[in-house]
Amino acid sequence: MSPVEWYYARDNKQQGPVSAMELKQLAQTGQLRAEDLVWREGMADWLPAGKVKGLFEEDAARTEARTPAASAAGSTFESSAAAFARSREAPVRHFFDHFLESVRLQFNAQFVESTTKVFSVVGHHGLYAAMLLLFTFHVILAARTTNLYLIVLALAWALALVVIQYVADRFLGALEKLNGATAGRMCSTAFLDCWAVLHILVGLILLIGFTLFGLHMELYLLTLPAIGLFVLYQFAAVLAINPETLRIEIVAETGAGEEAIGILSFLLKIPLRLAPVAFGVGTILGALWMFFACWLALTPAAPPESTAAEPLKTAIGAVPLEYGAAVKLATGGTALVVCAGALPLVTYLAFLLCHLGIDLLRAVLSVPGKLDGLRASQTPDKEKETG
Repeated sequence: MSPVEWYYARDNKQQGPVSAMELKQLAQTGQLRAEDLVWREGMADWLPAGKVKGLFEEDAARTEARTPAASAAGSTFESSAAAFARSREAPVRHFFDHFLESVRLQFNAQFVESTTKVFSVVGHHGLYAAMLLLFTFHVILAARTTNLYLIVLALAWALALVVIQYVADRFLGALEKLNGATAGRMCSTAFLDCWAVLHILVGLILLIGFTLFGLHMELYLLTLPAIGLFVLYQFAAVLAINPETLRIEIVAETGAGEEAIGILSFLLKIPLRLAPVAFGVGTILGALWMFFACWLALTPAAPPESTAAEPLKTAIGAVPLEYGAAVKLATGGTALVVCAGALPLVTYLAFLLCHLGIDLLRAVLSVPGKLDGLRASQTPDKEKETG
């Protein structure tokens, strides 16, 4: 039987393998510190050396008290299994590797959790603002056009947004539980790092492109969706460099099938974590559009003389042409708020449906191992019969 081989890491660099005796000598001579991480085959994650029983003897208890949070996956960069997987994959670091490392230090797992909570709260308050602004818009339009039907429509939309807010609140919590209840495994962070770099660059391109186009065409409201897309793309990149927040575990090695399942799990879990942020961004953008719609309704532009007498046919009935821009803006804002509010429910159902396929794939991949175990359990019985 081969001896147990240990690996240890200092300054984000993996060392080893060494035997248990050599590891003990390193600890006694001070070359291995209690806060340095160690790993051997069979361990699910890297652990501080001070937590290995008998390695530091009398110092172990003090180390346990000094570093109580070091074993929590993803709590800091130093204790992240994904970070060590990145550090040991390539001896020559690319510029993007250094860039991602600096980003990871600033935007860690705690940032992901706090951002998710902030955007969830912002989304709920955004729905309140959207209700008020949509009702105000219909009241203004009703007063300007003497169409009392618009008041009834405003009340109906307010009631619908109340229901949407309740549904969003319940399913945002369900999405968080689903993320914690499902896990994946990957042996490399190459896919995750490339995903992060791509989304950072695409987010910047969209922000600059939409902003310049809006300024050139004098469509200044295009800067709002540009900012929203930029936030979503950057958050998707932050999720990739913090796979612990998606319960994606980076292990020493996996089979091809398990690696494929890990990537599929990552792709499915990204929408789970993005949904609260998209909910907040969508409701705020929709509320802003409704605010500008109210402003346009209060200060309508004069229509062209040739069409001044022709009313504009809309979903809320015929309105004077000078209110056409306000109606279109309010309609777009309402649609955006409704879609943002329904997003948690849609994401929940889509994840369940897609993850069912992953569970079936896992079951298929586990069949050979179960068959081997069955054969192994039957072998002793056959030997007894022949004996």
